[in-house]
Amino acid sequence: MNKTAENWQQKSQKSDFHTLVNTLQLLLDRLRIDNFEQQSSGNEIFQYGLSYMVKNHVFAQIGLLKKSVTSQNDIKQDVFYAELDWDWVIKNLKLGLSFKEMSKFPSVRRDLSLVIDQKVSFEEMKKIAFQTERNILEKINVFDVYEGENLGEGKKSYSMSFILQDSNKTLTDQMIEKAMQKLMNAFETQVGAVIRK
Repeated sequence: MNKTAENWQQKSQKSDFHTLVNTLQLLLDRLRIDNFEQQSSGNEIFQYGLSYMVKNHVFAQIGLLKKSVTSQNDIKQDVFYAELDWDWVIKNLKLGLSFKEMSKFPSVRRDLSLVIDQKVSFEEMKKIAFQTERNILEKINVFDVYEGENLGEGKKSYSMSFILQDSNKTLTDQMIEKAMQKLMNAFETQVGAVIRK
């Protein structure tokens, strides 16, 4: 399935793991579920994937289905699959509403790929990030997870996006670079991350 239809401005683009991660993230944002932990999924149906957990309860799993699973149904293309525990989601919805004024200044997205130990969770990375950059870091997301022999035993690769914004002024390149450097240094020193260029 394509995530964008072909038109005069662009060719059609196929859906991928990033599409699925971003779609689920938008859904969780809308439902105001934000106290979750992400980790590599151990589900045997996935070639690779992510589990979303709260207090050790897995409420969502997403990933690329293994060929052995899709071939049983005569499917030859890649299938990206998501499964949610809707009973848990509905039970844990935050019904209270809160509002804050939207910033007049634009946000900036920066991506970072790094190799870390498999035992390091997204929640740990998130905590380090917000402790390191309290002023302009608005949001963090993992949009790709990779595990493979070429990374080394017990390692995984995270591709993460960081949304930076100042509610009082437009961010300069220098401010953005300084914030990202602080984050990289924190990841390197606190969890032994190797930044991928």
